[in-house]
Amino acid sequence: MANRGDDVSFEAIIEDCRVLLKALQSICFGDRATVVVNQQGIILKVEQAKCCQLSIFLEWALFKESPTIKDSFSFSINSKELIMFLSIFAGDNDEPLEEGSEKGTTLKLKYKGMGDPFYLSIGKEDKCITECKLYTFDPQDSLNIELDDADITNKAILDVPYYKEIWADFDSASKELGIEFSTNPECLRFITKSSYERTAIELYPSCKGVTTLECNENQINFYQMSFIKLSQKILNQASKFNLSTNNDGLLSMTFCIQLETERAAFARFFCVANRPDDL
Repeated sequence: MANRGDDVSFEAIIEDCRVLLKALQSICFGDRATVVVNQQGIILKVEQAKCCQLSIFLEWALFKESPTIKDSFSFSINSKELIMFLSIFAGDNDEPLEEGSEKGTTLKLKYKGMGDPFYLSIGKEDKCITECKLYTFDPQDSLNIELDDADITNKAILDVPYYKEIWADFDSASKELGIEFSTNPECLRFITKSSYERTAIELYPSCKGVTTLECNENQINFYQMSFIKLSQKILNQASKFNLSTNNDGLLSMTFCIQLETERAAFARFFCVANRPDDL
C-alpha cells in the first residue's frame, strides 16, 4: 500500500494483532519508546540510564499491507499504553501463531505526521471494533549504537534453554556480570562475584548448548547485573540467542522471537561495559 497523500506518513495492517503483541511483550523497561519507520520496517527503541538499549525490529513482511517509505522518520509514544491496549483486544495470546490457523483480530496502524497521534484500529471480519489514539512526542535523544559484523570482536550463539540453565547458576548476590572471551583454548567465561566468593562458568565449542563460539581476541568486561537482568524477559520470548562484543566492550544480545511458522521478529539488547572506576 503506497502512502495516500502528503499528509499520511504511513499506514499498515497486521492480519493478527497477536503478532505485534508477542513481539512487544519483550519490552522490559522504559515508558517512552522511539518508533523508527524506514524502508525495511518498524523499529521500536527503549533505553535505560543511557547504559542499555533495546530495539524491536518488525519487518514489513510481517504485515498484510505495508507502505512504501522513501525517507525514514521517527516519533515517540508511551510503550506501556500501547502494550496495554493490545493486551486487552488481542484475544487469546496463548494460542500458537501458526500459518493457516484461525486468525485473531486485525490491527491497522496509522500515523499522519509530526505532532499527530498514532492510531491503532482493531477489527474483525472487516469491521472496526475499537480504535486507540496514542499521543506522540518528538523522538528522544538516544544512544547512537551500531554494531555491524565488521565491528564484532567475539561472538557466541547459544541454545536458549542452555543459557537459561547458566543464568540460574549465577550468584544472585553479584552486582556485576563478567563476560570473558579467551582464544587459547577458545572459551566463553561468565564471572560473578560477591563479598563471599568469585565464581566462573566456562563454555567451550564442544559444550552441548554452544552452537557457535568465535573468540578472536582475549577480552574481559564487566556489566551491571541490574541491566543484564533486564534482558531476561526477552529471553523468555526467544527461540534463538546470539551474544557478541566489540573492541570497546559493548555487549550485544540478539534474540529471535518466533511469531509464525516462517516469520519472526528480532530484538537486540545493548549494554555498555563498566568503566574501570565503576568496578
